[in-house]
Amino acid sequence: MMKQISLTVGPEKQLRQLRADNPDRKMILAKSAIDSRRFTLLDISSNPTIFQSQLEYQVIRTIGKSEWQGFLECRYLTLDTDHQKIFNAKLAAWDDPSKRPVGLKQSLICRDEEKNFEYLVLNIWEHKDDYIAWKNEKENELKDFGHGGNKQPIVTEFTILG
Repeated sequence: MMKQISLTVGPEKQLRQLRADNPDRKMILAKSAIDSRRFTLLDISSNPTIFQSQLEYQVIRTIGKSEWQGFLECRYLTLDTDHQKIFNAKLAAWDDPSKRPVGLKQSLICRDEEKNFEYLVLNIWEHKDDYIAWKNEKENELKDFGHGGNKQPIVTEFTILG
């Protein structure tokens, strides 16, 4: 099981070079769904980070099968103690594949190692359309969890390039 994930953002050429310079690590490159010039590189090797971005997270729960293909949703949340309980209860239902949103292949629930209330949820979707349908549902299990005192989370969307 993956224990840690770190990520960075930057130009595609630099991120591809960083990945080529570190062939011993499992790294995933993804392109922004909003801005074609924006890319992210995820290090899923569970090794100490080599990135300067300080975006390091401890993986505390994995739901679904590990498959890094499709559409990636990065959802940043701030969860106080009470919200953590509610959040965990809602996600517990996703352990049953029949209760997961349609098209959701995998979820990684991660916590910032230095900021106990900061979470990153990485959802990997079969297709962008599956994500958009779930995002717009009234029953969307994660829509009520915000970030940094805001009612809404910070969400970034990417197409996984490999």
